[in-house]
Amino acid sequence: MHWFRENPVRKSCILLGCFLIVFTGWGIFVLTSEQKDKEAYPVQIAAGAYHTCSLFSDNTLKCWGRNGNGQLGNENFKGALLPQGVSKITSVSVVSTGGFHTCVLLLSRKVSCWGINDSSQIGEGPFSGRSHPKEIAQIDNAIDIAAGSRHTCAVFLGGTVRCWGGNQDGQLGTGTVPATSSIPVTVPKITKARGVSAGGSHTCVLLQVGRVACWGGNDKGQLGRGIFSTTGEPSVVSGLEKVTAVAAGGEHSCALVSDGSIWCWGENNDGQIGTEAPGNSHSPVRIPDITDAVAVTAGAFHSCALLKEGRLKCWGRHVNGQIGVTDLSGKGGWVVVPGLTSAVAVSAGAFHTCVLDSERKIECWGANDSGQLGTGGPKGHDPARGFVLFQ
Repeated sequence: MHWFRENPVRKSCILLGCFLIVFTGWGIFVLTSEQKDKEAYPVQIAAGAYHTCSLFSDNTLKCWGRNGNGQLGNENFKGALLPQGVSKITSVSVVSTGGFHTCVLLLSRKVSCWGINDSSQIGEGPFSGRSHPKEIAQIDNAIDIAAGSRHTCAVFLGGTVRCWGGNQDGQLGTGTVPATSSIPVTVPKITKARGVSAGGSHTCVLLQVGRVACWGGNDKGQLGRGIFSTTGEPSVVSGLEKVTAVAAGGEHSCALVSDGSIWCWGENNDGQIGTEAPGNSHSPVRIPDITDAVAVTAGAFHSCALLKEGRLKCWGRHVNGQIGVTDLSGKGGWVVVPGLTSAVAVSAGAFHTCVLDSERKIECWGANDSGQLGTGGPKGHDPARGFVLFQ
């Protein structure tokens, strides 16, 4: 889920040749009026628990899949097998999909959220949820956003981080008090963050110095701090340097290093940290035979790495077909997703995976019990890739 954050907009737009590019922050871009007149096309993909969203080149947003909590943002609570436009929002820069909520970073550097709010994860006092976007009043000058399972975090100009929502495992970075917060709270000791990724009950940030700091739940070692004890305060991941991207999954985390290698840590019951040997790891382990990765994503129980030439390697649980192979038995090391040679961005949801390709098309595979693949096909699961059908 995009509890699992990459940094896709910047990379996708560069590789796709988006006609932008005026970067005013991490991933923020604006279009001229002439460029907006062109037919809009996808520039970012974000897979959540049971829903998926795509940002378009005209800064609009479409979502599909489960909608029982209003996470599609189309002013109703009915699920959608095909993409639906998000209402009342035309200036999106980055989208992040959480467990059952969605948040966006706007061109104004403000943040807007919608969907479930049982833990105040959309930035208001707890209530059932909302099916349309609404800006969070306390936020200005944000440059990155990440929606987790029941919490949300943002990075701000200057490198500080603020989080809100559920805090049962310290995932807000302020210790374990309060249990929830509808008001964004500042994470102490973090002043040079470049990006943020929110997982099931933990949070990780990429620091300007190429290091990673994490906080929150750690019973599976997902903080990478060399021990299994939980901490509500930021702790630098041991042994990692020159990191360029980080992805927080369900109860594991992965990082991309500048040499093209991928390192993962945390839960490994399904092989999601890429080692065939069973057992969780509280320290980063290198994924074997990956030396040319350009992006990484972490789902609930699986992970994927996008390679320089447009191929994709995935590993971990695949009972729903989420790692893109037809053999749904077993677990272990990575597999190459067959037939995929032109991917430019990837996002792993809870039990499904989506890629954006160089032809500006989106393909998804895996669980489809809520229509999260966007293919309009029957519910169930499908390890074969299908194109998202935009109306």
